[in-house]
Amino acid sequence: TSEIIKSIVQESSLILDVGANIGQTFFEYKSINPNAVIISLEANPQCEEALKQAGANYKNQLLLVNTQR
Repeated sequence: TSEIIKSIVQESSLILDVGANIGQTFFEYKSINPNAVIISLEANPQCEEALKQAGANYKNQLLLVNTQR
């Protein structure tokens, strides 16, 4: 992650993750800013399920939206 992105993530309370896949960006951004709420959009149902399971401990900070519904 570039220094510019890290700086933006550190200052953000709400982050939109479009094309969340299985959560690589979600977990990277949570490590930079644990207090940020991240809205993750993912169209692939298998990836959505993997992210849902991986992010189970972040229920109040992860809003997962499947764009195929």
